[in-house]
Amino acid sequence: MDLIAIKVTAASVAMVLAVLQALVMAQLYGKAKIFSLSSEALAIWHRRQGDVILALFLFVAYQCVTKASIDWDDWRPVAHAVFASIAVILVVGKLLMVQAFPRAMRFVTAVGITLFVSAMGATGTTVFWYLYMWLARGIRPSY
Repeated sequence: MDLIAIKVTAASVAMVLAVLQALVMAQLYGKAKIFSLSSEALAIWHRRQGDVILALFLFVAYQCVTKASIDWDDWRPVAHAVFASIAVILVVGKLLMVQAFPRAMRFVTAVGITLFVSAMGATGTTVFWYLYMWLARGIRPSY
């Protein structure tokens, strides 16, 4: 399996997990009733799944930074780089809020929503584009 296929697979998994994160938080905030788990179990699920998403994001980000370059004339890689940078900064910021700066917890919802939007932007500008290129156009993007 080539590097791009690995990155797209990892980003696809991260995208699905980010959607699950949003659904878990919607239930924890009382906006939905999707899962038949206790609030404590959902909170643990949210934290552990967040750790997995962070690992996936850092793996993909490392590959992007060390193996790829940005074509500044094409909007997609520029948007991808901006969304991805914001997502990594926000996930680290959210971890710091929860672990080290509990006074900042009043901003955790706003950070979480912004993180979700940036994660969808980062994964969407890669996953959907690569899948479109591979499946619809028959082109295997490469470095």
